[in-house]
Amino acid sequence: MKWAIVGMSLLLGLSGVALVGCEGGGGSPDPASEEPLYGELTEVVMPYASTGMISKVGDLLYMQAETDPDSGKEDTIIAFDFRTQREEVVLKSSDQIEWLRVNNDWIVWESGGNLLARPRLGGEVTTLASDQSIFGPALEGDLVAWMDETEEGQYGIAVHDLSEGKTQVVAKVHLPGFYNAFVSLSGGKLFWTDIIGGVGHYRIAHIDEESARGLESEGIRVEDFRVEDIRFRYPGYVERFGDHLYSINFDNFVEWDWVVQQFGYYSTKEATFTPLIEDRFINHHEVAGSKLAVIDEKQHLIIYDTEDHSRHENLTEKLGTTFGIIYTADENTFAAVAFQEDAPESPPQSTIYLVEVR
Repeated sequence: MKWAIVGMSLLLGLSGVALVGCEGGGGSPDPASEEPLYGELTEVVMPYASTGMISKVGDLLYMQAETDPDSGKEDTIIAFDFRTQREEVVLKSSDQIEWLRVNNDWIVWESGGNLLARPRLGGEVTTLASDQSIFGPALEGDLVAWMDETEEGQYGIAVHDLSEGKTQVVAKVHLPGFYNAFVSLSGGKLFWTDIIGGVGHYRIAHIDEESARGLESEGIRVEDFRVEDIRFRYPGYVERFGDHLYSINFDNFVEWDWVVQQFGYYSTKEATFTPLIEDRFINHHEVAGSKLAVIDEKQHLIIYDTEDHSRHENLTEKLGTTFGIIYTADENTFAAVAFQEDAPESPPQSTIYLVEVR
């Protein structure tokens, strides 16, 4: 596998940035009396057909750029300053790059069946896991978490401390699948879902506790929350804010049907699941700041207040565009990628909306 560090270049006339708006609305009768749902809304147009996952560090957007469309590979990580429109190629790979995560200190990605990491400002590339399919690793501070194939056919939730170079499997995954391959790190806790004995579970590993610091303890506490006595009792794709665990729930774990689902949140305080969207399915959801972003079946992007879900705004109606996917770019910013129809005669480009939330 080849890695190349490349210097700074200036893009002229290929990319663009526009400030779309500075104040968000809300779903209440008198939105002027309440804090807006979002702040600055910025449109960024990139000269690539695909950007992959997007992370934001200051004014830099880190993304996977399809620099060679004919190869079918997203083999380049770039850093784009959306204020100055300067682009830096961070690294290149001979294999496809996926599942990019970036914070102030680290870059983490998957390539060629390996989970890799290096310091954001440069340094040695480290292999965290190899020879397996890894989906959606989570990065918070110095910690990386993912669902790991511990041995053939056996899976566990792994956590690696990048500053210490230590990996620990904190819990067994009883029924691995795509629905629970995406773990979440938030506030020093690790969140995922599982099905144990035919019962849906939300699981929380308390890796922030004193006994587990440095990942040296084998006794990391794992909380279990069983989901029973409701139709949609098999949760997946969990994201957390406060004591709310947002998830897409299914009613059948033998024959998965994506459109037969219910999106809502489980309260760990009240041990109850509350449906949030019941009349349609959703395609994606993310949490940033105190806000929830959802892309529904019509590809509409909707921002919710996590403390009052009746306060929400449909950004598709505001902007007149539908969206393909959304990412939590940093702790207070969503990066929403506009849905694009195939236009073979047009130059490749991707339109990204940065939504600052509070």
